[in-house]
Amino acid sequence: MVMQEIRLPRTALAALVGAGYTDLVAEFVGDSAYSYVYFGEAGYLDHGLANDSLAPKVTGTTVWHVSADEPRALDYNLEYQSPEQQAAFYAADPYRASDHDPVLIGLDLGRSVDDNPADINGDGRVDGRDVARYVLGRIFDREDPERYDINGDGATNHHDFRALLQAKRDDRRA
Repeated sequence: MVMQEIRLPRTALAALVGAGYTDLVAEFVGDSAYSYVYFGEAGYLDHGLANDSLAPKVTGTTVWHVSADEPRALDYNLEYQSPEQQAAFYAADPYRASDHDPVLIGLDLGRSVDDNPADINGDGRVDGRDVARYVLGRIFDREDPERYDINGDGATNHHDFRALLQAKRDDRRA
């Protein structure tokens, strides 16, 4: 994972994305993402990039708007503030600790990307127990959408059941 303030031209960021990295801010926050405000301009130069092996472990990404939106009077630079202003405005909190906002990335490192998505119960096999758990979860509307999306198409439906049955057959042959 690459995560830091990087002043990348859009072409460099596009090259990294083209090389297989996922721009987590773009994926999770979207077109409205910004991590700085400067003279009325907003954008983001704080990036979170994940390669193919880490991207499936990312549970979420957001920009924590803790600095960029704060007024200049609360700025972390003290050279233009009198001692009285410094005493009145300083607080030992995260607000206006920088001129831009940090990117927060959630990770689930407990799940191996090598896990078979059809192994719903996580026992290392795809068998009748996984089929039963899938069917019961669907019947009683208790399925975890991320865990029951066996074919990875972003939806939980009959295509996942077919993928589960195919994985069960393949696992039995292995």
